Amino acid sequence: MTDVQIATIRLPRDMAQFDLVASFFQLRKQIFVDRMAWPLHHAEGIEFEQYDTFDTVYVIAHRDGRAIGGARLKRTDCSFGGGKVVYSYMIRDAHRGLLPGMPTNLRGN
Repeated sequence: MTDVQIATIRLPRDMAQFDLVASFFQLRKQIFVDRMAWPLHHAEGIEFEQYDTFDTVYVIAHRDGRAIGGARLKRTDCSFGGGKVVYSYMIRDAHRGLLPGMPTNLRGN
């Protein structure tokens, strides 16, 4: 078994490392959807959502090319989307009640 490695990935610049990002999406599905039963959108064995955009930075712990942990980093001074819903970053959007299925104690009054 090899040591754990850490990769910082910015897409599309680091597209050669997309396999690690895909492995991270699979890990997120296994943890949040399969194990914790959170009502998140998922398809093809991955969990991927509106915060996974080209301005997202992924920090992924991996061993032998498989994600074993990670974080998704977003700027907090930007927004995206259009129409009725404009997103910014997950904690703020959860507080504003923009994320269906989030526990009500995370929402603002």
